[in-house]
Amino acid sequence: MKNMKNLLVLMLAIAVVLTVVNGIAAAKELKVPKDYATIQLAIGAAQPGDKVKVEKGTYLGQVLINKSITVEGSGADKTIIDGQNKTNLTSVGQVRITAAGDVEFSGFTIVNAGRPGAYPATRVAIYAQSASSTATYNIHHAVLIGSNDPNDDQDYGFYSNSGKETLTFTHNEISKTGANAILLELHSGPTDFSHNTFDAGAYGADAYFNMNYGGTDITSPQKVSHNKIDMGTGGPFDSAHRATGVSFVAGFTGTPGGFTDVQIDHNDFDNLQPYRRGAGLWNNLPYPAYRNNIPAVIEHNKVSGDGGQFGIDTVGYFASVQINHNEINGVDTGISLRTWNNQSAAGMTISDNHIKAALGLGLEAGSASNQINQNHVDATGPFAVVLNNGTFYNIVTDNHLKALSAKGDTSVKNLGVNNVVKDNK
Repeated sequence: MKNMKNLLVLMLAIAVVLTVVNGIAAAKELKVPKDYATIQLAIGAAQPGDKVKVEKGTYLGQVLINKSITVEGSGADKTIIDGQNKTNLTSVGQVRITAAGDVEFSGFTIVNAGRPGAYPATRVAIYAQSASSTATYNIHHAVLIGSNDPNDDQDYGFYSNSGKETLTFTHNEISKTGANAILLELHSGPTDFSHNTFDAGAYGADAYFNMNYGGTDITSPQKVSHNKIDMGTGGPFDSAHRATGVSFVAGFTGTPGGFTDVQIDHNDFDNLQPYRRGAGLWNNLPYPAYRNNIPAVIEHNKVSGDGGQFGIDTVGYFASVQINHNEINGVDTGISLRTWNNQSAAGMTISDNHIKAALGLGLEAGSASNQINQNHVDATGPFAVVLNNGTFYNIVTDNHLKALSAKGDTSVKNLGVNNVVKDNK
């Protein structure tokens, strides 16, 4: 009897191994156009775990990925998905990813994205949204080219609305969009947008725009890192064409909803023109209706411009934000803490930044208890730091400050109450 039990255990173990091996062996590669004439036909025939391999060429029509597969082109320079600007898409997205499981998409250029109807229906090169928080979408080495129409304010490169998946978007290029190159709306899953190249588009819009509202904070990590962002596209460079390279906006529609883990680091914000900004945080909600605290780390970014407005900009109430080790050059104000709904930043740490600007740091009314230390500021205007009326308990110490005709403590304009300005050289 004992031997029989051992034999049954052994047979069960062999069955498990064979099942795993057969599962691996069952994964197959479906070739387009060799095996299937179109990408969509291959996707329709694929099983979870399969790869759809697309050879070089131009392919027409919408691509709908609703299962856990890999869709791989032969390189963005060789494999084109052309939407032909059609208005008969079944839903938003020339490439639309909605699978409940893991998806990998790479190696394509997407041009002339279509819409589900005539303008103002939305045009998007890649749309991604999973209802499953266990799914991971990996989108990489793709080139997304917009309409190049500055009047098309519904033309996006990448868009996700209410997705729960883990989203990794790396080594991609986006250009010529009429609206945002990247738009995330209510995306609650972790995101990593790294090592991409994108710009402000044909009109001049926020290049990366992540907004939350509707009563729920997004607690998953939201990372924007090692991107190259051109803020000199579109225009003319006036107040109608204001644009920020990377924006996080809380309570966008006037209802609660913020972020608890934002990281903006090692990005290059290039070619800032007038009314253009590098990185920005915006809290749209007034106190006491909703006092949002967006803990964020903004560090090791490089901002360079030709008369840009702000290097790093916060608007409204924030706390627990760290702005450290950034290099900012060629803007009106290096780091700005601005007032919105009678609230401004409190409890920030701003240190070890190197700034060459007309004004190094500007704090508006309501800014309180911020620590500003060990920064190097070379201001071309009369002041290196301005603490405006209504600021209080800010500490400005141990900085190297130089303005047009002053340096150290004398280069700080202090109009607030109980601010501490000392030991600056």
